[in-house]
Amino acid sequence: MVVDFACRCNEATQALIFCRETAGVECLDKAVEKFAMLAAGGLKLITPRMKLAEKFKWAATWSDANVKLLGLAEVLGAVGLIVPWLTGMAAVLTPVAAVALTVIMVGAVKTHADRKEPIVPPAVLGALCVFIALGRFGVF
Repeated sequence: MVVDFACRCNEATQALIFCRETAGVECLDKAVEKFAMLAAGGLKLITPRMKLAEKFKWAATWSDANVKLLGLAEVLGAVGLIVPWLTGMAAVLTPVAAVALTVIMVGAVKTHADRKEPIVPPAVLGALCVFIALGRFGVF
């Protein structure tokens, strides 16, 4: 098990080197998506809601629990994109996580549109999630 995990880590390192060398679009979008979801979700988990509300106006209308649950969902979705691929177990969880994150991003687009705020960031992240889901489900 330890050797298999070490091999997976080595494969992941080689994949990152390949992505950097070839500027592969699929590798780049996965890296951006994972980082963005971990960062956004982690921020919502560790930052008090009223402090978030200073920068993110939508947070003022949400409860503390809802903001923390959203952050947890984003972090778990990002973990769902990373861990199955890294460990080689339950690979079907990666596209499932991407679909779940797409649903979250659709909600984010609607929330921002209702508040007349820019919708581009969540729309781009949602599009990346769709791309990952379709790629992992074998559509292309």
